[in-house]
Amino acid sequence: MSTGSVRLRLIGRFRVEGVLEGPVPTGQAQRLLCILAAHHGRFLPTAVLTDLLWRERRPAEPARNLAALVSRLRRTLGRARVEGDPRAYRLVRDDATLVDVSEALDLVVTAERELSRELHALAAMSAEVAEGLLTEGVPLPAEPDADWADE
Repeated sequence: MSTGSVRLRLIGRFRVEGVLEGPVPTGQAQRLLCILAAHHGRFLPTAVLTDLLWRERRPAEPARNLAALVSRLRRTLGRARVEGDPRAYRLVRDDATLVDVSEALDLVVTAERELSRELHALAAMSAEVAEGLLTEGVPLPAEPDADWADE
């Protein structure tokens, strides 16, 4: 079980920072991790994931291949960070599993809430930190044609 924090960076070059239990995945496993991180905390059905991963060259047994990729992610991130079963999977959203885009969106919500309470200085600080996260680079530059990256 993972005990340390992990932060995934989708803006700029993809990176995984923090305490890992294995090497950062590459290839399709990395792409799956990006997809799950882009939908941080939401279960994605297996059919959706297989379509996103193998749009052009679908393997003979996509559900089995997906399960193998999920297994690789669990070995790297820890079993508790990738939840689900053969029907759907998700990257958990908790205090120890962070994604830069999710952090930025949370900060924007915080800034809006602070602004509605007329806490202008706090709202500005939250908005500034969010802007800093969002302007570190192009989101998912290795996936320029991926529709799922725009969600």
